[in-house]
Amino acid sequence: MNTNSIIDRIRIKVTDRCNYRCFFCHHEGSQEATELSLEEIEFALKVFRDVGIERLKITGGEPLIREDTVDIVRKGRELGYRDISLTTNGYFLDRYCEKLLEAGLHRIDISLHTLNPAKYVIITGTSKEAFTKVLNNIIKTAEKPFREVKINMLVTSINVEDIPELLRFCKKLGTTLQLIEYMPIGKGVENFRKYYIPLRTIFEVLRRRATRIEIRDDLHNRPILYIDDTKIEFVMGFRNPEFCKGCRQIRLTADGKLRFCIYRKVYMDIREYLTNKDKKGIINAYVELTKKRNPMFITPRSPTKNMTEPYKREQYESKQ
Repeated sequence: MNTNSIIDRIRIKVTDRCNYRCFFCHHEGSQEATELSLEEIEFALKVFRDVGIERLKITGGEPLIREDTVDIVRKGRELGYRDISLTTNGYFLDRYCEKLLEAGLHRIDISLHTLNPAKYVIITGTSKEAFTKVLNNIIKTAEKPFREVKINMLVTSINVEDIPELLRFCKKLGTTLQLIEYMPIGKGVENFRKYYIPLRTIFEVLRRRATRIEIRDDLHNRPILYIDDTKIEFVMGFRNPEFCKGCRQIRLTADGKLRFCIYRKVYMDIREYLTNKDKKGIINAYVELTKKRNPMFITPRSPTKNMTEPYKREQYESKQ
């Protein structure tokens, strides 16, 4: 079974470093010690733009720990990427928000898993001072003319009851609320059974209040609900074949590995090609990796089955 043949976006993890310690962090499926240089990243952007990639997502770790992330955004704009977005925990936005906007960032995703300061500390491993700072940064960022500001909430048993409050918060600011399913990868494996909440159940509850329902067929077939004119996007990435069918992105890790899926240990190391500016080597690696591309999940999940009981880590970390 082949997955979607269209690849129109690249997701670049620019660093594994982070000032937060969220207990569910999946590290984008990998942890690296040596980051790509700005020059290497910019060459990757050029090559993948030349082969038709049009959209760029910048992630980490916390991407704003890198002082040159603004330069990466600027290079993406210069190369003609039509959609450039960035995911951040929001802590450094007071320093970089305006610079990112001026560099050409179109959309920004900011993590805010609860509006309860005590829960925020538990979830992120930071402090109430960090919560206050991020909250203020979000409010100020929402006032800027980005195409879209999203509030990312990873749903667990700790914060699931906070969804209505975050929905009201997003309505007030005019932002999107993005609900994300807990994934058993990285640090998330240890507490998966304890904190996992199937996001499908949340979707079924909220859809009763929705005035409009859409499917984001340009990425992962994500369902979108509109409640009180507020957009809610659902990222249901665990045991969801529809999610896999709608995948349209390639990933580049912080140390120069190309991969499609954060679950699978299937990749092509292109760092040497990036360092040597070997465009042909990168494209050949990309083509070879594409031949190995298959969906992670192909069996529909049962709405009545306990999804945490049959989970075994080795099942979802393919070595092929």
